[in-house]
Amino acid sequence: MELAGLSLTGGFTYIAPPKNTAGWWGGGTPGGSTVQRITFATDTATASVRGPLSSSRYNLAAAGNFTYGWFGGGSPGTSSTVQRITFATDTATASVRGPLSAARRYSAAVGNDTDGWFGGGIDLGVGVSIVNRITYATDTATASVRGPLSLARYQPAAAGNFTDGWFGAGYSSVSGGAVSIVDRITYATDTDTASVRGPLSAVRYRPAAAGGTQ
Repeated sequence: MELAGLSLTGGFTYIAPPKNTAGWWGGGTPGGSTVQRITFATDTATASVRGPLSSSRYNLAAAGNFTYGWFGGGSPGTSSTVQRITFATDTATASVRGPLSAARRYSAAVGNDTDGWFGGGIDLGVGVSIVNRITYATDTATASVRGPLSLARYQPAAAGNFTDGWFGAGYSSVSGGAVSIVDRITYATDTDTASVRGPLSAVRYRPAAAGGTQ
C-alpha cells in the first residue's frame, strides 16, 4: 500500500509526489483562442505559444489537475462551452468537453485532483450564485449543479486546496455594487450552500486570487 508518499511492500520505497511544472494561460482579449505556457523552472523566458482553444473566448474561468486544464464559460455572448487542454500534448487544439449546466461569463473556478468547481458569473445581465462541478473522469457529461454560493455575483476570484475552495469579492446585481464577501465550498459536502467566512478588508470586483494546494 501507499502511505504519505511511501510504498509499503515488504520494505520502504519513496514515491515522489507529482509536481506542478508549468502554467497555462488561455483565451482573453485580444488573442481570443491563444494558449501560452510558462515553464516554472525557466520562468525568465517569454511564455511559449501552445495549441489554441477550440474557439475564441474571454471572460472565462479555468481549473485543472496535474494532467489537464479545463476552461469554461466566457464571452463573446455568454457561453457554456468547456474546453480541455492535455498538458502532455499541449500543441494540439483543446478538445470540447461536456458543457456547464448554463451559459455564463465572469465566473471563477477552483479544483483539486478529481474535480473542478465553477461558481458565480453573469447571464442575461444578472449575477448568478450557481456552482457547477466538473468530474474530470467523466468530463463529457454536463457539469452537475452543486450547492450555490451564498450570494449571486459576478467577477469574483477563487482559490482553493485539496479540500475547500474560497470565492471572494465580486459584483452584486442586487446591491448594485462591489462586495467583500468570501464564501467557502467544502468539496466533500458540496451540495450545501457555500458558507460565509470572514470578508475581505474592502469591497472589490475583478480581483485575482492564488492559493496553496499542499
